[in-house]
Amino acid sequence: MAENILSDAPKKSIVLADGKEYTLSGITLTTLANLEDELGYGLGELQTAMEKRTAGTARALLYVLLKEGYPKLTPDQVGKLVTMDKFNEVMALIAEAIKQMSA
Repeated sequence: MAENILSDAPKKSIVLADGKEYTLSGITLTTLANLEDELGYGLGELQTAMEKRTAGTARALLYVLLKEGYPKLTPDQVGKLVTMDKFNEVMALIAEAIKQMSA
């Protein structure tokens, strides 16, 4: 049987500004569709968006990766959980997620 890279996607955890550990969902087709809905454009434009609108795109991607496990969080709340001392760590996780999407 062929490996399903979407359903077998590994999950990552991160401690955000409130001191709580959050587990990010693995990348699935639903995650990708939710990201397109949240961003308002297709995944083909994601790299360009990260270059032009880094903070908004990063927040949207983190929100979508958290949404499955934490459905009550809003995009604004997610943004407030990423203080500048956590920004580089979050960006590294997002870069990893984007790499996983293009694999």
